[in-house]
Amino acid sequence: MVSKFVEFRKSSIAAIVLVILIQPVYADRQASLFENCDFQSLIGRGDIRRCEVVDDQQVPLYLGNGRFGSCFARFGLHIPPEKVEAMLEASREKNPEFVPAYGKTVFMHMGYWARGPEDYLVQLARVYWDDEPEKTSDYQQYQSFYDGTITTTFAYGENRITVTSWFDAVNRDLAGFIIDVVGSSPDIVVAPVRKYPIPYYKKEIGQQFTVALSKGVWKAKLKCIQASTDLYVKSDAKMQTIEKGLKLVLHEGRNEILLSVNEPIDSCAEKSLERTRRWWHSTWRKTAWLDLPDDSAQKIWTRSIAYILYSCNDDGIGLPPPCGFTGNKWPHAFPQDVSYIHPIFLSTGHTQIAKSWIEYFAARLEGMKEYTKGLWPDAADIEGIYPPWEYPYGRVGSYSGGAKQIHNAGYVCRMAYETAMMVNDTEWTKNYALPLIKETANFYKSICRKEKDGYWHIFILPSSGQDEAGGKNQKDYLCALYSAKYCFQKAVEMGLDEDGAFAKILGDGLALPSLLSGRDLYFTNQGSGEEDFGRQKHPPQLNGLAYLPVNKEVTQPERQAYRQRYDITNGAKTPVFHGWTLGEFLLAGSRIGSVKGWRKDWGNSLVSEYVDPEWIQIYESSHGHHKSFYVTTHGLVAQALLDNLVTTWWGGLDIANCMPWESAKFGNVRTLLGVTVSGEIENGVADLELRAWKDAGFSLAGKQYDIKKGQKRNIRLELSAK
Repeated sequence: MVSKFVEFRKSSIAAIVLVILIQPVYADRQASLFENCDFQSLIGRGDIRRCEVVDDQQVPLYLGNGRFGSCFARFGLHIPPEKVEAMLEASREKNPEFVPAYGKTVFMHMGYWARGPEDYLVQLARVYWDDEPEKTSDYQQYQSFYDGTITTTFAYGENRITVTSWFDAVNRDLAGFIIDVVGSSPDIVVAPVRKYPIPYYKKEIGQQFTVALSKGVWKAKLKCIQASTDLYVKSDAKMQTIEKGLKLVLHEGRNEILLSVNEPIDSCAEKSLERTRRWWHSTWRKTAWLDLPDDSAQKIWTRSIAYILYSCNDDGIGLPPPCGFTGNKWPHAFPQDVSYIHPIFLSTGHTQIAKSWIEYFAARLEGMKEYTKGLWPDAADIEGIYPPWEYPYGRVGSYSGGAKQIHNAGYVCRMAYETAMMVNDTEWTKNYALPLIKETANFYKSICRKEKDGYWHIFILPSSGQDEAGGKNQKDYLCALYSAKYCFQKAVEMGLDEDGAFAKILGDGLALPSLLSGRDLYFTNQGSGEEDFGRQKHPPQLNGLAYLPVNKEVTQPERQAYRQRYDITNGAKTPVFHGWTLGEFLLAGSRIGSVKGWRKDWGNSLVSEYVDPEWIQIYESSHGHHKSFYVTTHGLVAQALLDNLVTTWWGGLDIANCMPWESAKFGNVRTLLGVTVSGEIENGVADLELRAWKDAGFSLAGKQYDIKKGQKRNIRLELSAK
């Protein structure tokens, strides 16, 4: 595979001349570059600093520990619910469709969920100032990603308040605040959420609670539908039980507040804060890093990795919602969405999280089989697993919710396969990954039929595709064909094709050619036809570039789909992007090697209001201010930034496949090929250090390398375009 360090052209990709020199003389420079990285300064480039109070119509700041999290507003706590309601009421008079521009500020916890029409995480509680100051001075708000904290300072009158917040990275049921008061302070209210609306269903979930106060600890028993949990608050401030929940009367000096879900509090705030800082320092030092000349790209990279770690961990108790623990939009998980995050764990060294997800899916294998048969009771021959679209937190077999987007199984297969490659443990792979790969392939085999044209077609009722504008109950959803092909390929590769059925389907061919349009790219299904172009919300024609590596090189329909991405996608020319579509564009550009296309898409991030002006986070869709911190797309964009520099998408190791910057540095990038890559690219030259974490054999710039486990290789690539 030839690395592509050039702009994408309409007709072809310009050739690259790569001169490879293995020179030990670079070893000392490599050691200083890649082993003595100033992580605190590098991570600090993503820190958020605010020096003025704007208003509530600004993005709050997100914190979490993978199990417990929240956004915090301009004064360091949550927005008072009465204020939210008043703003909503006032705005509805002008615009009945008004929604808050800032997103939610509320505590969410992975362990507290209820089963309604779907399984939902339940909003826990809010902590807010009982009387927010109207006029302040000397305002500062600072989020340190290296420390895992937010610090907010403001003065009003003769009084000065500093709020430091964190979520304990070791005891993940714990959150803390240290509030320093000079003079006096408003009281603080901790109030369980009584009710909130559920997306899609126009229903509200109600929550009841009872409270008790004893020996400086306040305990609330929360109950929602059939779910219940305990919320504890411990503080050296004066506590008063009130109708809303709890009032904290702060004293001058230092006030400590700890909140815990399910577990009584056995820690002090200082110890919790210190171990959290130590955990984050250690974690960043073990995580792959990028050092980019583009400040916006560097900010999004650092913040994306942080938000992903705020939202995910190796607990094995559930999968994160698309917006993490912000409380925004969907309070349940989607396998497709988590699969967009999963590759980042593998490439940045957080394999344990990826591993725990596969173990989580594997433990529910029989339940998913039962669910699949129940979803299509009229399909007597259906086999294997279709993972629920909205994945439940409780028992899968008894679950009845979820859309029938039949491409969904392919993403679980990819997560299982790639985790197995990275874990590199035969026994673990046999117990956890192989059953998932086999049963996803069995699912597609059971809904495939060979027709007169000689191809295998997919059709089952009811069903829908990845492109939500593409219609329901159609034949040969393009996304499902990609997923089926991937599952069959991996089942064959892993020795799971016991009767040769998977290989036969691959040999005959899935029905992709039957979808080829006059535009030289694929229709999204057999029924949509030409009218689908320009209406698509998510273009599945890019799946082979962004989500499922089924080919060893770019196919002509995929190349055409990338070229025409703005033509086939609804609103893209405006530009407006729905859901994770712009993230998909960026990732496809990284893989295809289109510098010009990538720069256009990156520039449209801000133009289309896909990100906020401070590049703090990515909205779920353009202008979707109330759906902030869309961790799904943060996963795609983080992949794109990394794959610009280091990618193995096409089977070999490609360096600077899509280089939109003059220079860049990177380190500790772990690859499926068995080597960890660090390097510096400058003036058309890449100095690389490769360390083998297992016996590795791969191609790089047209040359084959074999490196034994534990060995290091330094390589210089001179990248010069003709």
